[in-house]
Amino acid sequence: MTIKDTSLQRPQPRFKINIDDLRTPVKPQQQPQQTNGILEMLKKTQEENTQKTITAIINKLYSGKRLSPEELKFLQEHAPEMYEEAVKIMRAREELERQMEEAKTKEQVEIVRAAMTANLIADTKANPSKADMNMAILEQFKNAYDEYTNTEHYKKKQSGTYDIFEDG
Repeated sequence: MTIKDTSLQRPQPRFKINIDDLRTPVKPQQQPQQTNGILEMLKKTQEENTQKTITAIINKLYSGKRLSPEELKFLQEHAPEMYEEAVKIMRAREELERQMEEAKTKEQVEIVRAAMTANLIADTKANPSKADMNMAILEQFKNAYDEYTNTEHYKKKQSGTYDIFEDG
């Protein structure tokens, strides 16, 4: 009687593996419809987020607040027409701010603001298609005036009448 020593034998594999199967690359299962659906959803979500951001920036602009350089760049990249409008609105505000700074008295500041506002209203009457943009400019004017009248520069200006055409 011979006794088999099983401790030295290799354990039998549980699964049979064909060596040729390991050499052949496995092709991934293609699921184009599911992948396209996910990509379309992602694209749609991104477009919705972009539109929401554009709307938020425009609302900020139309409420009289300044836009950051990043917000302007976003408009330039994603809504070029709105970017052009935003630049026009911000330039109008900057012009008012410049003229208020140059005014010698508080009354001149009021005159500058009134004149620019009157010009804007006249432009709106002549060009009704510009009404939305001009309303945004009016809000910018209001905000710029409120900010400026709270500065030390404004508070140091003289009160009273002063010839606005006088040099020096």
